Amino acid sequence: MISTRVLVLNSILLISVLTGACSSQPPVPVNKYYHLQEANNSGVTAQSKISGSVLVMRPRARGIYNDRAMLFADKATSLEINRYHYHLWALPPAEMVQEHARLFLSKAAIADKVQSDSRKSDSTAQIEIDIRRFEHVRSSNGGAAKVSLRIRVERNNKIHVNDYEEVIDVSEANMHSVVVAFSKALDRVFTSFVKQLK
Repeated sequence: MISTRVLVLNSILLISVLTGACSSQPPVPVNKYYHLQEANNSGVTAQSKISGSVLVMRPRARGIYNDRAMLFADKATSLEINRYHYHLWALPPAEMVQEHARLFLSKAAIADKVQSDSRKSDSTAQIEIDIRRFEHVRSSNGGAAKVSLRIRVERNNKIHVNDYEEVIDVSEANMHSVVVAFSKALDRVFTSFVKQLK
């Protein structure tokens, strides 16, 4: 028959082992969510204003570009795209790009009104955006944010399509700087778009 003392000692030993095992585990990573900086048109305004209202449609984002997980490619293997673990956009990229475009184009005064809700739209022009690249290209010095958009404008029964790409260096090797670079890349894309608008 096992004595009470042996049972107590075994219990203490088991608790010590379990406690030690638990305390040696690394902390569980937590998800971090990011949103873009507010659109900044830096004083850029449209030379040719559209009469009436413009509707910015929800952008198309195919495949993994429609995912909230932030994407990256290493510079050495730039054809391979991966998802970051635990780093996510607060909203799907399509929604963020749509709102960024609406706000930027409103500040740039491209029309009397710029809206993004098609249910309330009586637009005289429509802007469609196709997200072709939206990833962090990593390198030893922080890398860059790469944004590539195809923008289609339908106005007065005419269609104009242009491709825009911006690559903005990341100022510091952290995710906050990466997000700032994405915001600046979008600002530059829409600056080029406004300057070409006729």
